[in-house]
Amino acid sequence: MPTKDISVIAARRIATEAHEGQTDRGGTPYINHAVAVADMALDIAWSELTPLVASDRIFVVIEALGLLHDVIEDASTNAQRVDRMRRITIQCGKDIADGVTALTRDPLESYVDYIRQVAGAPYAVRVVKRADNRHNSDLTRVAKPVVRCARCKTHHDDVGSRCRCAPVNTETALVNTPADRVRADKYAVTELLLERCGTV
Repeated sequence: MPTKDISVIAARRIATEAHEGQTDRGGTPYINHAVAVADMALDIAWSELTPLVASDRIFVVIEALGLLHDVIEDASTNAQRVDRMRRITIQCGKDIADGVTALTRDPLESYVDYIRQVAGAPYAVRVVKRADNRHNSDLTRVAKPVVRCARCKTHHDDVGSRCRCAPVNTETALVNTPADRVRADKYAVTELLLERCGTV
């Protein structure tokens, strides 16, 4: 359930504007990924943190970071990046802006160095990255529907295409490319590494 906190409301607005018109590799609106990451991160945090010990603010920060985790990386210009960070700092708070900075990968930075940076960041940043990796490793998000002939097992890229065997022998299947499977494996391994960093 979405939080009514003003920081989260602002984060949702900024993320929706930033991802307007963008789609993920599966063709769905990109904001759906940000919302899914926020929800997953909250679920993970609720299962790992003791509610009596954790402050309410950490859950606000986690939800806002989930929504905002890609808004700086996906900016097309430096001016846009600076403007988005300014808005995040003013409307969401410095703790959330710092978290977004930690979640943003510098284009010149190796993935290993980036994960080291995230591993040394506060729990809220790590749990959002884990949720991001978990969502990115879900191959059903990027699977492409194809028609497969049940008789000759031939795959057709176009769902509307017909097999020469007989149109009644076709079935729809989801197929992932080898690159998608490698990417999913990388995200899954990274999530395990971050999970071992613990909750402190």
